[in-house]
Amino acid sequence: SSGINAEYGHLEQEVTKKTDEVVTLNEKSRAYESKIQEMEGQVAQLQRAVLALEQTKTTLQLKYADVSQKYEREKDYFENVKQKLKSRAKNYKMHYEKENTALSNKSALLEEEAALLKMTVSKEESWRMTTDRAISEWRTKSADLETTNAALKDELRLVKS
Repeated sequence: SSGINAEYGHLEQEVTKKTDEVVTLNEKSRAYESKIQEMEGQVAQLQRAVLALEQTKTTLQLKYADVSQKYEREKDYFENVKQKLKSRAKNYKMHYEKENTALSNKSALLEEEAALLKMTVSKEESWRMTTDRAISEWRTKSADLETTNAALKDELRLVKS
């Protein structure tokens, strides 16, 4: 019984450990989602910056032709930066989505493992109760047999005398 209790305690510790791992994985998943949102916000800011540059272009073309040429070069530069950041954001998003999927899968596996550990503990408790019941029944039958044996010995002594 003490071995079963020790095993039960060990299984409870395993369940707690696996539950803590699930919580940690969920926290990492939320951090990745936050990073994706931050990158998407940067892309939106760049898109607004490009739009503002395009509005400035119209005004500058009316006033200064050479300023317009300079603006075109800057626009190309910012468009290139925007595309690079969009590409980087897309890559980060794909990476974090893969990571999130992997974490979700691992979380599900850990939850399944915890459920299996709980089932094992439940089966062991059931086995222990069945064993305890069988031992109790055996002791009762043993006591009955000893009583019957003593009665037969008394009867045998009476018959002999």
